[in-house]
Amino acid sequence: MKKNANQNAIAIRTRIGAWLFIAAALWTSFAAVLLRGGAVEWLVLSLTLAIVMISGLAPLIGVLGLEAVRTIHHKITQSGGTIEAVLTIKHRFGMPLVWAAVGERLINTSTAYPSAVQFRTVLASLRRGEQSITYTWEQLDRGCYQYEPLAVAVGDWLGFTACKLQIALEDTFTVLPAQLDDTEKQRRAGLKLASQQEKCRKQEEAPNRIAQLQRHRDGLLEADTLQQQAGQGPHSRQYREGDSFMHIDYRALARGQGLHTKVNDYEQPVVKLRILDNGCSRTNKGNELDRLFNQSISWLLLELEQSASAGEHQLVYMEQGSYLVSDVRSDKYEQQLYALRHGLAAAVPKFSTAALDASRLASFSAPVIDVFTTDWKQGDRWLELNGQLKRQGKRLVLHIVAGSSVLSYQMREQQKLWEAEGISLKWLYFSHERANAQVQTGGAQQYDFA
Repeated sequence: MKKNANQNAIAIRTRIGAWLFIAAALWTSFAAVLLRGGAVEWLVLSLTLAIVMISGLAPLIGVLGLEAVRTIHHKITQSGGTIEAVLTIKHRFGMPLVWAAVGERLINTSTAYPSAVQFRTVLASLRRGEQSITYTWEQLDRGCYQYEPLAVAVGDWLGFTACKLQIALEDTFTVLPAQLDDTEKQRRAGLKLASQQEKCRKQEEAPNRIAQLQRHRDGLLEADTLQQQAGQGPHSRQYREGDSFMHIDYRALARGQGLHTKVNDYEQPVVKLRILDNGCSRTNKGNELDRLFNQSISWLLLELEQSASAGEHQLVYMEQGSYLVSDVRSDKYEQQLYALRHGLAAAVPKFSTAALDASRLASFSAPVIDVFTTDWKQGDRWLELNGQLKRQGKRLVLHIVAGSSVLSYQMREQQKLWEAEGISLKWLYFSHERANAQVQTGGAQQYDFA
């Protein structure tokens, strides 16, 4: 198994120099037979013709009668799971004097740098009928995987000839993002970061305690004033024709404020807006970028499931589109979550310095915008978005996946700048180390020809 996106599936070639020597020997022996016609000359000509037949014509016939079929029984798995494939090689005539090398190449199209994994095997001979090869892709990361055309090379046992063939077998499968099951580990990592953030803010909070107490007192006075106003509030509204008398706010009626109806959660469900940001800084490259982005998706799923369990409705917005997820009591919850995970599997991180378009968020009524991202180095993106959201009366909350459980000096300084502008911040970290994608075979041996 190799992970080189620029390498051919099978690097085997025909020996041109050897065939030039064989051609010269054939013409020389043929001329000797014409001139002398002795037994030795006939023997040399026969051996040369046998080499041409075995090493030249046999691989060519082997390629002409070759067909292949790939079968994948289950095309959906979860991150870290396995996909089993069966490759069936069919031959019309059967050619025992040649061998066949088969190469599969798989591309993950949901990464910043499309990466490839390869599988290779060798068949000792081409028998007439069908030959099956079973292999398994293991430790697959999130993404949409696409097969490249099947590469086949048929050669002779003397090593002179390699006839290559590509068979278009288009197949795809999807690896859904992982769901974080080890929540206790998440809490410990979150507490570690939270304690560090609290320690960094202690010195800043001390000089502002008097101002905070003053604002608290002003808030209490404002609350007393609001209690003396009309009874309409976040849990009541003006009475509408057809409202049930069981939901009348009698306290507001007793205060002489008229008829008001209590608003229940089932009448006006709270819809939270969560955004997956696929913009990344160019300082994160290769596997590190993809790993952090995958963790950001896993954290988004964890927060979404916890909120759905609490009875909240949520809207997940990403570049590919938006997905509504109801609470767990809804009959559509499993179906909506399944569609969301398919959309997240196709998400691709990209390098971007532009801020999210706040005009697209104006149609959403959610007062708080939760953004899950891996980009904390391009702070201007979030300051620009926060300014646009403020004009819409909304608040920005950043959920940033960090590559380390210890905040650096730059992280702390960036956090101070954002909090000064009213941006709430949550550092997330999940240590999830997994090996690269691997392939195991069954019923065939694996050879490397690079």
